[in-house]
Amino acid sequence: MFGHSSIHYRRWLLRIILLVGFLASLSVGLAISGHNSTAYAYSNSSSVPAKYAFVVILDGGHPELYNSTNAPFINSLKASGATYTNAQVQAPADSITNIMGLFTGTDATHHGFPYETFWDRQYNHLIELDETPVLPPQISQDRDVGRACTLFQAAKAAGLTTAFISKYPAYDVLHGPSNCSVYSGQGVDNLQTPTFADFTGTPQQYDQMNFDAVRKEIKMGANRPNVFGLYAVAPNTIMKRNGINSSQTAQIIQFEDSQIAQTVALLKMVGIYNQTEIAIVNDHGNTAIMAYPPTRLPPIAWLLSGCRILLKRRRLLICSASRRTWRNSAFKI
Repeated sequence: MFGHSSIHYRRWLLRIILLVGFLASLSVGLAISGHNSTAYAYSNSSSVPAKYAFVVILDGGHPELYNSTNAPFINSLKASGATYTNAQVQAPADSITNIMGLFTGTDATHHGFPYETFWDRQYNHLIELDETPVLPPQISQDRDVGRACTLFQAAKAAGLTTAFISKYPAYDVLHGPSNCSVYSGQGVDNLQTPTFADFTGTPQQYDQMNFDAVRKEIKMGANRPNVFGLYAVAPNTIMKRNGINSSQTAQIIQFEDSQIAQTVALLKMVGIYNQTEIAIVNDHGNTAIMAYPPTRLPPIAWLLSGCRILLKRRRLLICSASRRTWRNSAFKI
């Protein structure tokens, strides 16, 4: 699927990230991938080849919450991009399902992660990818649950360096499977997975710690990774605790917006802003449910209300999906 040359890598790098909103709809992904296939970062004065990619995944989200009041900086990015409102994410939505869709450019049937917990018919065994992973005896590594090469493996195949921060160790699935045809090694050179459930501070402090770590990487000069980013978990946690329309939810979105603004300011300060593609993405729009779901799900259990994709730097995407979903702890594929 991925090429070995740097040119071919850039082509697939763009296509994979352009398929952020694709998780549930091939038509959306194909429409977006019709853009030019050469990666460039655009400034007001000139265009130079992109050397870096900065990816922020915001856990959960609804487009209406990321407005000009709560997220003025994110909204300001629309001045150099575009907005898409008709994309959808995969159902049933879950963090690992949609994050792996983002980083593989395909859906759960093909990337192998329909949920954090599921029954796999191939192995006739429970698979659980959370704080305490459960794997079938035929698999010794979390990443080998996966069936599709990741963006990080494509980057490594092209000779680039990679880094990412996520919420617990099972996100080593981002490395990609060991049978990937273009790169069988681990795709993320510096994968940090501080367990969110064990963190003793607030959700905001957890995300602050991780944004600080990303900014430390940006300051590494010639040793900074080419592809880097993080999974910011505070918005979904605060939303579930306090409700979608609470002041606490608005405050945490404002916090994330300010952290992104600070990081972009650092990109400018160290002189790589015009060489950096920036993607700000929501993985899903799971909504807090105040009562346990029924034992029998209705025929249509997931209500989709679209996905906003804001385009920053011409071709990379900012996406937020609005979704109400019943969470089912285990199902067969």
